Amino acid sequence: MNKPCRETGLIFLFASEQKKYQGLIKVQLQFLENGIKKEAEFSLSNIVLIKVVILIFRGI
Repeated sequence: MNKPCRETGLIFLFASEQKKYQGLIKVQLQFLENGIKKEAEFSLSNIVLIKVVILIFRGI
């Protein structure tokens, strides 16, 4: 049984805000669950990082 990574939870949070990312996120999560592509994990981290930076700058 695969444990969801921390980034996955954050991505679902951001997906509820921004519907346009949902298709991309579903594909990347499928890759992570099946263990097919390692690059998908980096993609999730990059999306989270970009969203966090945007949210920080919005707060300022």
